[in-house]
Amino acid sequence: MNSKTSWQQQQCQSNRSLALWTGLWVLSLALATFDPSYLWASSALSIVSVVINIILGVAMIIANKRHLGNQDELQRKVQLEAMSLALGISVVLGLAATTLQQQGVIGFQFDISHLMLLLGVTYIVALLLGMRKYQ
Repeated sequence: MNSKTSWQQQQCQSNRSLALWTGLWVLSLALATFDPSYLWASSALSIVSVVINIILGVAMIIANKRHLGNQDELQRKVQLEAMSLALGISVVLGLAATTLQQQGVIGFQFDISHLMLLLGVTYIVALLLGMRKYQ
């Protein structure tokens, strides 16, 4: 059985750190979002939960930046291409949908959740295609 190299260990640690901070951020977002009136009736606690969410979001961003810095050049290239494609598509289609909604052309309420879904799906597809492209 071969032992992991130092670089592989660093990759595993970076993956775990990013997963931990992302998971904590998602949990804090759920806590702040899903009807806090069931948990507390205080607007002060709602503000505290959002502040905690922001702090965990910053920690997640830092973990993501470190994760990118720990990757090799090819992994970083694939990640950055996927991120740029996801950002571009989300901005263009999100603004188009918002414009169509304001003009009454589309018959549904376009929310931030739709934009986040578009961003996530685009990123995952672009990441998978990028990894396949460079295999």
